[in-house]
Amino acid sequence: MAKKHKPHSKKAPEGDPVTEGRSAEEALAESHASEAIAALEENKVRILVVVLALAVGLCVYLVWKQVVQSNHEEASQAYFSAVASGKVEELDKVAGMYSGSIVAGNALLAKADLQIDQGKPGDAKTTLLSFVDSKKNHPRYPQGLLVLGMLNLEAGDTAAAKQYFEQILAATEDGDLSPLARIRLGDAALADGDQEAARQHYEDSYIQHPGNPFVPMAEQKIELLSVGEPPVVKAPEPEPEPVPFPEKGAKGEAPKAAPPAKAEKGKAEPKGNPDKGKAKSGDGNGKGKGKSKSPAKAPQSDKGKGKAKGPDKG
Repeated sequence: MAKKHKPHSKKAPEGDPVTEGRSAEEALAESHASEAIAALEENKVRILVVVLALAVGLCVYLVWKQVVQSNHEEASQAYFSAVASGKVEELDKVAGMYSGSIVAGNALLAKADLQIDQGKPGDAKTTLLSFVDSKKNHPRYPQGLLVLGMLNLEAGDTAAAKQYFEQILAATEDGDLSPLARIRLGDAALADGDQEAARQHYEDSYIQHPGNPFVPMAEQKIELLSVGEPPVVKAPEPEPEPVPFPEKGAKGEAPKAAPPAKAEKGKAEPKGNPDKGKAKSGDGNGKGKGKSKSPAKAPQSDKGKGKAKGPDKG
């Protein structure tokens, strides 16, 4: 009979490096897991404290953000109300109540604009100087410098105006107002009589900042430089003043025209035929007196009164 072979047991041979390596890894993993569990157990309180602190910090941040948002909305409403009032005092209140905020800087700029509209450029300069000295990180800081430069340029102080325009370029090399600052530098140079420098600043405004919205302004100023100064047109002479109406009388009626002057006796010229005079009719006997208006007086034959002599009676 054939012998039945018993199946071999699948025991790893002793001394197999693969089996020994796997067993070592499993043992190492089990040891690390047990160490981690033990560390968690030991530091459970600390972990809970850290998690709780993070949760509290997150809550505080959310509350703070909500408060800031609420304060910002309140400050914005106060700012717009002050601007609508058109009063410097209201803008001062906003700048004082919310000092250090963006709204406070906006209030100072609005105050300067209001003072300019009121014809007080000196007060506006003082307000703008306070703004640029205390709000260097404000997003509208270049705008304050620009308005300061314009006020000095209009006052004839081109040196101070150039300094403020150059500060804009130093603060924002390629900001929204940088091309306009270069154009204003050209205006200041032109005011000093330097046309070449003015042209260079105008060209730099669109060469250094292509596609900016102030390109048409710069091109127009360059065209004016090419044309030169316009001829001086003599002002027309003033028209003569109209003749005033005659003053009214005491009762509000227009004064009557003066009557024509009477001609002196003996100087009036005769009307009609100069040889024909007027005569007054006398009595029925043919007696009467006549007056002649001719220039030459007729000689009188008899003076006084007399009777006519008839023919001798026979």
